[in-house]
Amino acid sequence: MEYAVKAANLTHSYISADSSILSLENIDISVRKGEFAAIIGRNGSGKSTLAKHFNALVPIMHGTLFVGGMNVADKNLLWQIRKYCAMVFQNPDNQFVSSIIKEDIAFGLNNYSITDNVDYRISSALEQAGLKGFENRSVHMLSGGQKQRAAIAGILALEPEIIVFDEATSMLDPKGRRGILSLVSELNKKGKTVIMITHYAEEAVLAEKVYVLSEGKLIGGGSPREVLTDMDLLNQAGLVAPLAVSFYYDLIKMGIRLKKCPLTLEELSEEICSLN
Repeated sequence: MEYAVKAANLTHSYISADSSILSLENIDISVRKGEFAAIIGRNGSGKSTLAKHFNALVPIMHGTLFVGGMNVADKNLLWQIRKYCAMVFQNPDNQFVSSIIKEDIAFGLNNYSITDNVDYRISSALEQAGLKGFENRSVHMLSGGQKQRAAIAGILALEPEIIVFDEATSMLDPKGRRGILSLVSELNKKGKTVIMITHYAEEAVLAEKVYVLSEGKLIGGGSPREVLTDMDLLNQAGLVAPLAVSFYYDLIKMGIRLKKCPLTLEELSEEICSLN
């Protein structure tokens, strides 16, 4: 089995002048090439610190981590790892270095010494991100969702194998969130390995594998149906269950039991309609 990411006993502490704060403790995570994995947890659970390890943005303190078969602890491989595994951050404004979209994307390509087919890469990336024809637009004139798509386009132009979305929807309105989630799912279907970091359990429904972090520890993992219907696990992590799951358990309290616990509102509707 070919792994895009494989971590074992990964441990990390943030050290200040007078204290040390443990942010990750003995994390074992593996993501297959082409897989869609979600890492969920409340704020402060360590999920963003873990995401930054995948992109070699923080050093390996203890344990091992391989990304695309490359040892993240090897400082000579940092640029190769960051090209192989790219990150989309929470606030797209923090990723822009130019006010014009094509110039911003071109800067990223130049940063990695990519000079071949630059115009094609830019137009292709924008089309994939749903911003076809936006090359000369100003990023300051875009909506929040469009800004995030532009940031994603900048990543796609680099043609990474893995894309890590670190709370990429948290600053968007519901419409913007749905649009980005749809794009993330589509990119995965086209072959990209996707790792989505989020505190919204409902977003993890789209994934193939879900990991749950709490206080720096991995406390659960499995398929979306296994993880997101486990109310004890979600409560332990301080997470809100998907609406359909919460509704399912509310119905049980009312003496109504559906055949299975739905993950989405569509599944919930089907289950309710099937009641005799």
